[in-house]
Amino acid sequence: MSVVRPGHRVDLLRLSDTDGGANTPIAESVLVLDVTGADDPVLGGLLLALDPERARKALSSPGRGFAVLIKPSA
Repeated sequence: MSVVRPGHRVDLLRLSDTDGGANTPIAESVLVLDVTGADDPVLGGLLLALDPERARKALSSPGRGFAVLIKPSA
C-alpha cells in the first residue's frame, strides 16, 4: 500500500477463489481518495471513489480478496 497515494487511479480486481482462475474486473481507473495503514500490508486499505453499482459488485463478487493495478499518471 505504500506506493498508492490519494489522487492515484487504480483498476480494482477481485481475485479468483482458485489458483489459476480468472480474476474479476470490478472497476477501471478508480480514484483513490485515501490510504489507511500504508505501513502494514496486512492492515492497509484503500478508500476508492466507486459508484453504487461498482460498490455492490465489489461486495457481492465471490473471491478471496482484491488486487489493484496502479494506472500511470497522464
